[in-house]
Amino acid sequence: MERVVRIVSEIFGPAGNHYGIRDLWEGYCQENGVKSVIGNYRDNRFNAIFQTSAEVFLHREQFLKVLEMVKNPNHKLKAVQVDLQSQFVGIMLQSFGLVYVKITGPFWNLITKSNVAYLQLNKYVQDMHTFIEKCKKNPSTILYSDIHWTEDISDEILNLPHRNRMVESLFITHEDTKNELFSCLKVVASTMNLTIERQLADFLPGSKFGGAPSHKDIDRTRYAQTTNLGCEHHFGDLDHSQRRRPRASMHHHSSVQLLKRNRTKMMKWLQDMPLDDRRNLMKTAQKGGKTLHTKHAEREKSVLKEIVAGKKNKKSMKNRSDDSMQQKKEAEIQRLVQHLCEQLPKKLPSIGEYIVVAYQDSWYPGIAEATFEDSCRVRFMAASQKIGVYFWPDRDDLQNVNREFILKIGLTPECISSGRLWEFPSFTEIQNLYEEFSFIYF
Repeated sequence: MERVVRIVSEIFGPAGNHYGIRDLWEGYCQENGVKSVIGNYRDNRFNAIFQTSAEVFLHREQFLKVLEMVKNPNHKLKAVQVDLQSQFVGIMLQSFGLVYVKITGPFWNLITKSNVAYLQLNKYVQDMHTFIEKCKKNPSTILYSDIHWTEDISDEILNLPHRNRMVESLFITHEDTKNELFSCLKVVASTMNLTIERQLADFLPGSKFGGAPSHKDIDRTRYAQTTNLGCEHHFGDLDHSQRRRPRASMHHHSSVQLLKRNRTKMMKWLQDMPLDDRRNLMKTAQKGGKTLHTKHAEREKSVLKEIVAGKKNKKSMKNRSDDSMQQKKEAEIQRLVQHLCEQLPKKLPSIGEYIVVAYQDSWYPGIAEATFEDSCRVRFMAASQKIGVYFWPDRDDLQNVNREFILKIGLTPECISSGRLWEFPSFTEIQNLYEEFSFIYF
């Protein structure tokens, strides 16, 4: 399912530029007065697959019409067309879209747009767990527009992008697919509750944060973030600052971060401060800035020393590991050499006898035409398109072969196709022998 929504989003989404489909899609929307809601698939968001499924389901029939305009579609576009035509894929898209409109979308709005403290999320997690359990037992519950996963819900939380259009398409059921849709919703609900019980277990009843938090705990954790977006913003700002000033110290970058994210509140705080206090603060900041810069520089040096020491330690461990691997490799080589000495022929073949000869690229069968002191002349066969099957070429392929490259003698091929093709039943055995020989000598 993830593959379907991701590829469709890559082709039709704002960042899509595959085979010119995005241009075709924008032209189709402009000509038919369609407002496109398909976005870019972001797999680092917990509700990305649900939101994109709702968007794809809304435009599913329109996407198929655009794909029919492509004169010479490649395999990727053909695969997307088959996926969108599939009734089963449509049912899965609808079930995931319903979960987005009713559960994951409002929950994401709750933790990003409301002022709910981290320790107060227990009520909403428990309500969501209970509602999903109801949907698991009776999937039709999710289709009731007046029933939500929590009673304490506002219009702001329910206000999803293009919600009305999604509801109009997602909440339509058909008798011939209703059972399959409800079965799919049961599976999704069961998996979601299993995830809640594993990853949000601390917020469930009887757990660490399952009860009502005290005012002291709420005040103590009021700066705790409910999402990781704050960290992502800070790392994004740091990357931007380091690209602009790659030679600047971490003291400079951290100072820029603090001012950038807190300048409005900081300026208000300074403006409300008495003039004398403000002047004293600035003088203290100028004196303390040098001390803080020196402290940060020493910290950076200590971090670099730890990194260098860690690399040396890893290199030492790698050397010990390499020595151990080398010993194992040498032991394996000795075993293979001994095995090859037992398997390789000890004498030259007789004239007219089938033999197998090893070359760097592969092994080739043939017949010994003449023998000499330490070599023989071989008339080789050519490989057909079928593995293990060979034929005699129109022009004789004669080569002188040294004895040490002969892998096997005395084998007999089976004649197929009225004598035009010859098959070697011991192909697998010969292939394994050649791989050992090639590993040692080539």
